[in-house]
Amino acid sequence: MAKRVISAVLELKDQNFQSGMKRAGRNLSDFDRKSIQVGNTVENMSKKAVSGFKMIGKAAAGLAAGGIAMLSAGVAKTMWGMDDSFANLQAQTGATVAEFENLKQSAIDTFSRGYGESLDEVTAAISRVKQNMKGLDSGEISNVTANAMLLARTFDSDVNEVTRGLNNTMEAFGVSAEKAFDLFTAGGQRGLNFSNEMFDNVAEYSSLFGAMGYSAEEYFGIMERGAKSGVYNLIIWALMWRHIIETSLIAGKSHRDNQQPSLV
Repeated sequence: MAKRVISAVLELKDQNFQSGMKRAGRNLSDFDRKSIQVGNTVENMSKKAVSGFKMIGKAAAGLAAGGIAMLSAGVAKTMWGMDDSFANLQAQTGATVAEFENLKQSAIDTFSRGYGESLDEVTAAISRVKQNMKGLDSGEISNVTANAMLLARTFDSDVNEVTRGLNNTMEAFGVSAEKAFDLFTAGGQRGLNFSNEMFDNVAEYSSLFGAMGYSAEEYFGIMERGAKSGVYNLIIWALMWRHIIETSLIAGKSHRDNQQPSLV
């Protein structure tokens, strides 16, 4: 259904309707201003992340670099499981040799900074980042994975939903990964995850709003308006907007068809 709507949007190019809808979107909230204020929230939150496994992570990095001695039996047990973790990572991503070496180092870097309670958890998260997020530079993998794990933990979600939401936001509105993180952080703080579906909802409907010419801030502002209006969940709000858009497009097409000169 969404694909048909998007195709219709691109074909019809109803400028009057789009302009009116965009003006309405801009008036919905001050989301853009608030999202800028929390631009560094993810980074600040990262500094406060739980780091109980940091020593184990550092040992993992050291082992990969130079094979240093194990610090304890618990660390040794974690190290013995590295081969399995990395084997799963390669199997899940289908990475080439060069790509796999980068993913492997990204996993070690992420784990050594205190993210994840096991290397398995980190490699699973990296796999989701690799599968769901397109166009990331190899140097971004570690930071994106760490932030995705933190965002998932903070807002009671999972990395798969988070990365799908991030990717679709980036593709729909042409924003960077950092900007997408900021939008979701601000959105969560402003109540958009009240029904625990913020990431999934964005993954599903962001392309529709992006095709209509909305900015990312306008779209998140529309969702915020729905959250504050008392709707049961964001899906109901998104479906209502989709119906409005589809109805308006159909009406616009009918009007233009009636204006076409007769050939008989």
